[in-house]
Amino acid sequence: GVRMATPSDVPGILDMISPLEVEGQFPQQAPLTKESIEMQIGTFVVIERDGTIIACAQLRLGASELQAAEIARFVVHSEYQHQGKGTLMLSWMERTALAKGVVNLIAVVPRSSSSWFLGRGFSRLTTTSLSQTLMGSSDASARRKMNDRLLKSDVSSVQLLQNAHVDAETEDEADNLLSADSGILLLKKLQSARAIDEEDVLSRL
Repeated sequence: GVRMATPSDVPGILDMISPLEVEGQFPQQAPLTKESIEMQIGTFVVIERDGTIIACAQLRLGASELQAAEIARFVVHSEYQHQGKGTLMLSWMERTALAKGVVNLIAVVPRSSSSWFLGRGFSRLTTTSLSQTLMGSSDASARRKMNDRLLKSDVSSVQLLQNAHVDAETEDEADNLLSADSGILLLKKLQSARAIDEEDVLSRL
C-alpha cells in the first residue's frame, strides 16, 4: 500500500529518482542527494513491494492561509506502470492533503506525463487561475511577477505561490499558461474524500 516514507526508504527513493534527474525529467527541482532526501523525508510518499520502492512522490505543504500543497517528483517504476499504482498513490496524497486543509493542489510535472494528470482532474495553471486561487479575485493581479517567480528553478512552487500571494500588486497583462522549461504547472481543486473515491473508481474503469 501507500505510506509516508521512513529513513530506511532513502536509498530506494534515490534509486528511483536519480536516473530521471539525469534525463532532465525534473528541471524545476535541484538534484536530490542522500542527505537532501533525509532532510525532506517527511514529505515523501512511497509504495513498497517485496521490500523494494516501486513508486514515490513528494507532497509539500504551503502556508496554511494558501490552503495549498505541491506534488513533485511523482515516479512509478517502469515495470509497474499501467497497473493503477500511480492512481493509487495520487488518491492517497489527495486524501492526505485534504485532511490537512488543502484545497489547491499544485503538481509540477514533466511535459511527457502532463496528460496523465490532466486525465485525473488537474488543469493547466494560468496566471488568471493562479490569481483567482490565491487572491480570490479575477483581477490580473501581479501576473508578470508571479509568472517570473514560477519560471525560476530550484525553488518549490508552493513557496513561489506564497511569495506571489504576499507580493501581489495590481497589473494588467494578458493571461498566460505557466510552465518552466520541460516542466508543466497543473492545478486541482480538491473536493470531499467521497468525491476522490468516486474519481478513483472511474479512473480504473
